Amino acid sequence: MVYQILIIDDDADMRNAIASYLHRYNFQTDEAESAEEALEMIKHKKYHAATLDMVMEPGIGGAGFIEQYSEFSPDLNIVVLTGYPNASLPVKAIPEILSVQYLEKPVMMKDLLQAIRNTAVLEWAGFTIDVPQNLVTYKDEQTSITGKSLEIFARLAANPDQFVSYEQLASQIYFEDLSPEDAHSRLKSPVYRLRQALTELAGDVLETQRNKGIRLKTIEET
Repeated sequence: MVYQILIIDDDADMRNAIASYLHRYNFQTDEAESAEEALEMIKHKKYHAATLDMVMEPGIGGAGFIEQYSEFSPDLNIVVLTGYPNASLPVKAIPEILSVQYLEKPVMMKDLLQAIRNTAVLEWAGFTIDVPQNLVTYKDEQTSITGKSLEIFARLAANPDQFVSYEQLASQIYFEDLSPEDAHSRLKSPVYRLRQALTELAGDVLETQRNKGIRLKTIEET
């Protein structure tokens, strides 16, 4: 499953910076330079999350987008980027179903990435991976998978049936460039816990090869 992110900001440099960073982690992005453009876009395409600049001129701005978005995409998760962290939105701008996180500018990209990951509910081969709730469901059976083990599962589910190297996976999980030996060592424990949990749910769906990395098998292979 590919995670679709809408970047809403009137600053082209900021949009490009966010898009470039998210592309490194296999997110797909679209960009809107105004709230009005973003509202038109969510009428025609499903997005899992949006980054939203609150102050955009001219136009209705971030508050206007929040007032209206639920009419077209009620399950959209929003990460608000604001230079005014203590300023509250008008009450009328906040639907009861709003799922929103706030990040203060200047934004650290790794914090933005984590905020987006926190919104993730992924599906793969009958599995539902609810990252915010630390829950994995398969055929009405449910188990809790936490921490790095869950992050690894979500990362692999975004690239099913493809080996992801230990170095690449470690850089995405720990935000560090590690040697193959160090990456394997850091991932050994969370991968072991993930294998245990998945085996209880669905059998042996996780394949590891020291030289190739890690992948999720198709259910037919198990």
